[in-house]
Amino acid sequence: MRNEKTSLPWHSQTAAKITAKLGVYPGTGLSARAVKDRLRRMGPNDEPRIGAVSVFRTAAYSTLDLPLIFLLVTAAAATALGNGRGTIALFIISAIGAFLHAAVYIAVRFRIDRYFHRPTAEVKAVVIRDGKELVIPARYLVPGDIIKLRAGDYLTCDCRIISEGSITVYEADVTGVVIAEKHNCTLPPDTEPARRTNMIYAKSRIVSGECVAIVVETGGCTLAAQSSIDLKATKTAKTAVFHSLERRGRSTGVVMIAAAAAMTIINLISQRSDSSLYDVFLTGLALAASVASEYYEAFGDITLASSISALSRATGGKVRYKSCRALDAASSVDVIITCVDGMLEREGISCTATFYGGGAQNTLDIPASLTRAAAVSCGIYGGAVAGDKIPPRSEPSQLLIEYFKCTGQVHTDIYSPSFLPVFFRGEADGVSFDTQLTFDGDKYTAFVNGSPSDVLPLCSEYETGDGTSVAMTEEVKRAASMFASKYLARGYVVVAVAKKLTKFTTYDRVPLMHRDMCLVGMAVFSKPKALFISDAIKCCQRAGIRVIIAGRGRKDVQAAVRTGFASGASDVIMARAYAAMGPDKRAAAIDSAKVLLGFSAHMMAEVISYLRKSGCRTAYVGSPERSGKTIQDEVLLMRLADVGIAASAPESPDGIGIVNDYANVHVLSDAAELVVLRSSETCGGFPDVVRAVLYAKQTKRNVDGIKDYLLTSQTARLIVIISAVMTLGAGAACAALTLAWGLLLDFAVALTLALERPDNNTIMYRLSKKRTKESFSLGLLAGALWGIAMSICITLHTGVVMGSVSSVAILSLLVASVAAAGEARRDTSILSPKRLISPSGFMILCFTAALIVLLTVSSGFSSFIGIDQPKQTELLLSIIPAAAVIITYEISKTIRLYQNSIKAKKKT
Repeated sequence: MRNEKTSLPWHSQTAAKITAKLGVYPGTGLSARAVKDRLRRMGPNDEPRIGAVSVFRTAAYSTLDLPLIFLLVTAAAATALGNGRGTIALFIISAIGAFLHAAVYIAVRFRIDRYFHRPTAEVKAVVIRDGKELVIPARYLVPGDIIKLRAGDYLTCDCRIISEGSITVYEADVTGVVIAEKHNCTLPPDTEPARRTNMIYAKSRIVSGECVAIVVETGGCTLAAQSSIDLKATKTAKTAVFHSLERRGRSTGVVMIAAAAAMTIINLISQRSDSSLYDVFLTGLALAASVASEYYEAFGDITLASSISALSRATGGKVRYKSCRALDAASSVDVIITCVDGMLEREGISCTATFYGGGAQNTLDIPASLTRAAAVSCGIYGGAVAGDKIPPRSEPSQLLIEYFKCTGQVHTDIYSPSFLPVFFRGEADGVSFDTQLTFDGDKYTAFVNGSPSDVLPLCSEYETGDGTSVAMTEEVKRAASMFASKYLARGYVVVAVAKKLTKFTTYDRVPLMHRDMCLVGMAVFSKPKALFISDAIKCCQRAGIRVIIAGRGRKDVQAAVRTGFASGASDVIMARAYAAMGPDKRAAAIDSAKVLLGFSAHMMAEVISYLRKSGCRTAYVGSPERSGKTIQDEVLLMRLADVGIAASAPESPDGIGIVNDYANVHVLSDAAELVVLRSSETCGGFPDVVRAVLYAKQTKRNVDGIKDYLLTSQTARLIVIISAVMTLGAGAACAALTLAWGLLLDFAVALTLALERPDNNTIMYRLSKKRTKESFSLGLLAGALWGIAMSICITLHTGVVMGSVSSVAILSLLVASVAAAGEARRDTSILSPKRLISPSGFMILCFTAALIVLLTVSSGFSSFIGIDQPKQTELLLSIIPAAAVIITYEISKTIRLYQNSIKAKKKT
């Protein structure tokens, strides 16, 4: 039956022929017996994973690269032939390195694959079988099933519409058509898939309308499964950020193999009397093994896994990247374009407690005018009572504001930091109030009639529960002061509301208040989300990311003003003004714009195209508030940008269908590469988007840090090996030393860089974070213990000089361990990490400790394999160039940072 189906053009057949071919009657559907038989012959309706590779196979492939294979085989052969204890140590260390890498890689890679291929909620379908309407998992659908589709349904099979009426479908992932209108009709056999208006394919979603359809293809026979799009996406799933690590590993591996071959040839030609052919060959392999490329890929995967985990913890699982490609693009984002209706205005504040009638109240019998007036003073439109949320744009209170303008200034924007503090008089639901708005450089603070402590002495009366006014008593004042102090100390916003003012004047921006006020009450609010959004925008600005708000109306500009984002008319571009500009003026306007008001989809496409042509990586946040007809424009804009971002909604309880308001949300979620969860309980918003982008940028910085560190370490290894071979000719000892160095030192330091958190400025800040502090401290401690053990061996085999080196090694490692485990808070910091220890300075400390450990260990190994005392001294002298290279490199990098900062200051 499967072979007959694949050769039949379903779109060119009538509904009657299709039902006859599949042996089903539309009114009753398939019987249970027919369904069981077709499931047995054709299997469940599961989506095949094209190009999926076993994690263990990938780990084995990446671990056993050519240099390490040669080293293991040679060391094993030498051990079997009994060519010395050095070869035994070499083989043991090589095996430990291979096992350690494979174990870490498998664990991390499995975690990454599970994240990016995380199964969504089980898709269900409404199917007619035996004349009954059933809800079943979509994986049990078979060809011939009659299903009912409605807005929001996601399809996992190919269907042919058999009912009258039309629906709209999102199928950009299959045919490339964003929104297509579908209906029952008969088409020519040679019609392209994108023009088949009677077919609905797998990986599509119903945007609007309802219909009845018949399942014609399932599983691997669907158009989406047979398309080459999935295969290409799988091949390019790994990002350019992590490809750079692999390229660095391969290129350095090739260079080192060439150096190994050259070293082997030189030693063979020189025919040193104290070097055997085996030692010469093993020396070359030591060079190749010193930069085994598998370390690069492992650290890249560890970086990716740690960033994903940190992002999930920071956002409570509300933000998710759908592919590695999205993470790569987000790591280089320069501009974020968002819409206020879609993300910024989805936040509200809650009224936690109130002081009313002379005492603290937490009941629902508080006048709405109190909390509404207090909410308006915080910059939030709407109203609520204690314990309720203040929903944005829900029947806003009447707001009448009279601005008190300072002399010589025109208040085009009362929320501009340059004009603060601002004093204005307002009225909400008949309650008069006067507000002072201040800005301390970090956040906005709004108080009605001054701060609560200032209001209370000025109030000669207070309002009781029945609305009457009585004289203010000392007891009520004390109770109100204790109430305000309690919540202010916990970080809440306490707003006092007073009325019956007879005079309110200003003199030199200082309010003059009189003592004839009546205290209506005080309301306690959680931190307004508008302030949090403002903080997120500041984080973007500090990270060098522009934020552009694409608004449709005046409320969008008001929201931008309320967050302190737009500071004047020059930051806002109106659509009419933009249309009248020439190309040069448009370019200049877009460069400085913060708010784009009333822009059509065509204009927004021009803006995104201009930004991309100018070299800016752009992220566009799709708005789910659009209608079904214009949701196509949002999807196209998301696809035009480098990164598409959208809000998602939870599945309905029964798993089928979605409220019409959420259909567009799910369409954008399907089209986006970065998804932010949105629900009534935990609202995902713009701050979570910013956090996701910043985490991606930090991931890229971590990868760059790993590359710089490993390159430095490999340069030092190369110098150590060449110097040791020239002086000692001990190939086995050199190979063992290089591998041991990589296992105990490179792994610890590079792992520290891989686990760097995006919300910290230095390595020291990261080290104060729970487990990562312990892991790196244990890494350094392991090196210290190893150095102590080698120091004991040296004490038994060497003189005073090597004993002194051992003491210095132990002391340096203890200092490094204390620095790693020290608290990073400014008030209790041991070494003031934010000001005194930069990442480069701390790396110099680690490198110094690593070099001293290398000196100690090299001497211990040389004694272990039987090298005499004079040769140990030569080996120590040969390591000096490596120290010089590392320290010079780190100093030059530090100087480069200062040069870049000086250049940036000159530009500004």
